[in-house]
Amino acid sequence: MGLIPRSNEVAAVAAILESPEYDDAPSMSKAIVKAVADELLKRDTVVIVPQGQPFGYGPYWSETQAEKAWTKEIGPSVGDTPAGLLKAYPWAPPGELNDAVTCDCGHEKEQHVVKNVKGKTGAPRECGITTCKCAAYGRTS
Repeated sequence: MGLIPRSNEVAAVAAILESPEYDDAPSMSKAIVKAVADELLKRDTVVIVPQGQPFGYGPYWSETQAEKAWTKEIGPSVGDTPAGLLKAYPWAPPGELNDAVTCDCGHEKEQHVVKNVKGKTGAPRECGITTCKCAAYGRTS
């Protein structure tokens, strides 16, 4: 399962590497592991849920990775059972949402993604909420 580093994750590690507050490699390593874990917990993930089962497999970083895991690894090992994909969103208590996760209107970034004709997601433009007045992604009405 491949992980493509995002800019916020790289920035968190770079801040620790450039910080003068760590005296030795073990303390810096612990800080890096904690920082990366905190950043990864902010990602959306996908879980494979076999039909009729009270559990799932995952998490996976994308639907494509989950589908590949089901068709090539998990599915063949559990038989012909169908499965669904469950999108898992990170949760943060009210007041702890950072500005990188939400836009001006308070909606998640994913609500501002519009699928194009071929079904692929394009650049964030407008959210699916018709009453949204957010200008962060170009919608002003």
